[in-house]
Amino acid sequence: GCAAGIIQPLVMVTMFQVFPADRRGLAMGIYGTGVVIAPAIGPAIGGIAIDVFSWRHIFFMPLPFCFVALFLGSIFMPAKGRSSDPLPKFDWIGYALLCTALVLLLSASANGPRYGWTSDRILGMAVLGTLAAAAFVVTQLRGRAPLLDMTLFRNPRFAAALLVAFVFGAGNFASSYVIPVFVQAVQGYTATKAGLVLMPAGLLLVLSLPLTGRLSDHVPDHVPIMLGLVCFAIGAGLMVDSDVNTGFYTFALFAMISRFGLAFIIPSLSAAALRALPPEQLNRGSGNVNFIRQLGGACGVNLIVVWLQQRTYFHSDVLTATQTAANGASEAFLGAVSAELAHAGLSPDVQMPFALDYLGKVVYAQATTMGFQDSFLMLALVFLLALIPAWLLGRTNKAGQSGADRAEKVRSVPAASPARAAAPRS
Repeated sequence: GCAAGIIQPLVMVTMFQVFPADRRGLAMGIYGTGVVIAPAIGPAIGGIAIDVFSWRHIFFMPLPFCFVALFLGSIFMPAKGRSSDPLPKFDWIGYALLCTALVLLLSASANGPRYGWTSDRILGMAVLGTLAAAAFVVTQLRGRAPLLDMTLFRNPRFAAALLVAFVFGAGNFASSYVIPVFVQAVQGYTATKAGLVLMPAGLLLVLSLPLTGRLSDHVPDHVPIMLGLVCFAIGAGLMVDSDVNTGFYTFALFAMISRFGLAFIIPSLSAAALRALPPEQLNRGSGNVNFIRQLGGACGVNLIVVWLQQRTYFHSDVLTATQTAANGASEAFLGAVSAELAHAGLSPDVQMPFALDYLGKVVYAQATTMGFQDSFLMLALVFLLALIPAWLLGRTNKAGQSGADRAEKVRSVPAASPARAAAPRS
């Protein structure tokens, strides 16, 4: 996590410094290809490693790629001269406050269902985390070298892009978590098969990113972003009706539709955010974008797990309340199971307890399926709501371009010389 936090902003800044403005979208698309190809093939390879060896072997997978990247980076990465200006002091107080706020708030949201939302433990973590977050914001506004430059949020276009980045991170990470868990918990897939479900979607994303990156250089940034959000919402919406009978290729197709939407979002979102900033603010702006996106990912996984648990408990209670003597369907089900147990040779004394236990498992399985369906619906709604800041991004972009055009016209008008201005009319 520390390594990724250092690498990702520097990669984006490097590309913006190397590539001209009309090719940055394509560059971000190619960069995005490298970013998403690992999640495309990683789950499948990880599933094979789990099924063939053990989960411990997964941690050996990144090592050869790290050595290759280290070797190639030392050759091809552009060199940067050391600045004579002294480095700003690291904000250790702000860093400590940020870590405290994130740990407490994320832990409170994750453990709320376990200990109770009104328990002293959860309320205490929530209050302390909120105070730490408020103190962090104050220190960043007053500090000379802040970790998170809050002044950049005054830029409407940049702020709108960050809001989309937060939702994008939340939805992307949440869907990457909930889809493999669904196909294993509901459909009974092995780890390998669960990884293979996402592979076609990842490969489609890899093939699409160079094209969508080139597209982002020629159209307004908000257009592909909104198109991508709609595609992702459609893919998640199609998953709402999925259950144990949904076929492998059908669910893989739904995942492909949602991941195809990400191909439009990834290059345009980063380019839109950094295009809103002057060159001297690219370093801080890139750090803000990556922080907000990763924060959205952490919050997305936490919240989707909590939502899944809450909805599963809700549906379990509702379905359990319907299992009464007046429920003809349940009575017929118990009778059929008891008949099968009698045919298998079990005594009448144990037939009904076994049948009731099996009915309870069926009810919980149905509640779990309905909980996942509610989770897919929530993902679709979140991405549809993200259309609002994406639309605002387009509005602020038009306003910024209008201001830039007016400034350009003013600069293009030749100034009258003093002698000419003082000349009398003839």
